[in-house]
Amino acid sequence: MTENNQAKVSVWKKMRTQLHLILCALTLLHIIFYAVYWLANRNLISGVNSFLANIIKLQLPYLNIVLWLSGLLALWSFGRLFTLSHWKKRGSWKKSSMNLVYAIFALLFLLLFYASFFLITMVDHSQLGILVRFLDLARVVTDGLILLAVAYFFFTLLRRLSKREKYTGKKGLAAAIPLSIIFVALCLLPILFKPSWVYQDELPAKPGLFAHRGASTLAPENTLAAISLADQHGAMGFESDLRISRDGVPFLMHDETLLRTTDISEVLPGRQNERAENFTVTELKSLNAGTWFLLEDPYKTIHSGILTQSQLRVNMNQAIPTLEEALNLLKQTELNFMYDLRLPPTNHPYYDQAFAIVLEALETSELKERAWILLDEQQLETIKVDQPELTRVAGLDSANLPAATELLNSGYQVVNVDTGITKKAIRTYQAADLRVNVYVVDQHWLFSQLWLDGVNSVTSNNIHQLGGLAKPMLAVPFWTYGVILAIVGLVLLFWIISPLLFAKKPAPPVAPEILFDSVTEVDLPAEAALPAEPELLQPVQAEIPPFSEIPPSDEVPVAMPLDEIPPQIADYPPDISEIPPEFRENLPGQVPNENDPNL
Repeated sequence: MTENNQAKVSVWKKMRTQLHLILCALTLLHIIFYAVYWLANRNLISGVNSFLANIIKLQLPYLNIVLWLSGLLALWSFGRLFTLSHWKKRGSWKKSSMNLVYAIFALLFLLLFYASFFLITMVDHSQLGILVRFLDLARVVTDGLILLAVAYFFFTLLRRLSKREKYTGKKGLAAAIPLSIIFVALCLLPILFKPSWVYQDELPAKPGLFAHRGASTLAPENTLAAISLADQHGAMGFESDLRISRDGVPFLMHDETLLRTTDISEVLPGRQNERAENFTVTELKSLNAGTWFLLEDPYKTIHSGILTQSQLRVNMNQAIPTLEEALNLLKQTELNFMYDLRLPPTNHPYYDQAFAIVLEALETSELKERAWILLDEQQLETIKVDQPELTRVAGLDSANLPAATELLNSGYQVVNVDTGITKKAIRTYQAADLRVNVYVVDQHWLFSQLWLDGVNSVTSNNIHQLGGLAKPMLAVPFWTYGVILAIVGLVLLFWIISPLLFAKKPAPPVAPEILFDSVTEVDLPAEAALPAEPELLQPVQAEIPPFSEIPPSDEVPVAMPLDEIPPQIADYPPDISEIPPEFRENLPGQVPNENDPNL
């Protein structure tokens, strides 16, 4: 292998090490985000598991399994970061089956990570808003990590430049100017594009709370007990769905069937899959609408011990309430009532009269000024003329938001939209004097984000928790955020240029005369000191004594084997004629050659 090929192989080995390190780091970061996201959105886990179970036709805790496997992969990644760092020092990457297995598992997880979020957002667009806001919340960590990574890169670069002579002093500082400008620009980006948990002026007013189907985490949904608890926990209103019975009486029910929230399988067997509108009021009142809550404990509130024994007894004996019963209870409170009329099938005897029946009930109750009604465009025209006191609400999908002017021209006063709505859209609607209500918001952090976004109200199952928040979980004034970022940026900037500021200048080459001068600095006697301007040193002729005066040695000569004697020595003594005349005298044991012309 040629030297050039060997160099290419060495570079490739180092690149493989770096790529493997990057893969370990990326895997670890994705797993951390994955785990934190799902822990922060625990209420979504059951829904996703059910969705996957319907597709695969097998009921399993899919997300829980993935989270446990992710934890093991995280530990593996964390350990390999240290191991690979050792390989990096050696400058090589070991080829092994474990490396291949790890790379396959890491890539599969990354594929699963992005596929899962793509699937979730495709099924439910509102989850995109939750994901975006969660990423925005994560900036409390990611912004600092990015600045630190960039600073470390610049620091390493300048440290290498500082070792070169031409980058010392002013030239070195000049080389640091472009890097400093880039880093300062990166520090300004978080200020220009501040996260939502940083508020500019004053903290926005706390959003009002609509109890989703009543206080549905504390009592069975769409019952009088849930409405009473909503009032006790400071809700501004409650939200529910209305349906029309077979005999023309509006009642509170969300599902199309009565199977999930009643004991219809026991009381009216064989009819559990019928639409709720096919039952009369008498049949509806024969069902228990509270026992299922105690058996299933959908929000784990019973298991946590939040509910008292008296509350449990009340919850056990709940029935399906009519609209009239709900309105009578509202008279004892200050709650608003947001409802969505679910029209019955077209073959229902009161299909054409359903909307008018609900309006008549509101008129009789004298609570029209507290009623928020979700309307389509046809119903809207009727309301604007006959019932102008009703608050007109537009039910919107965040994936397809209409313009504010279009809603105003139609006569809407409030927009009811899912969590996918952006902060920009919220501010646009509010600027057009439209109130914004977001549903369904159960998480503390998400409620805090929407609070800082300035929404007017939210619909939530957890009003008993969100109602007690005095301020958002994370809320930083803009000036505080700017000061912190400036301090961190200055510290990191000083660290970046420190290799040039404190670089040791290489020693200049020393001339020979300087070396001699340095000798004079040694503490010597006065007589041994060299003159101030020493003369050139002259060669000294050593006196060699005659051969005859050399004292004999006590060492016994050792004979050298003949085959090891060099030829020039083996032929000794040479012919005297080969010796110059000046060296012929005093040669012991030599007889002069009479034929020598020099004699």
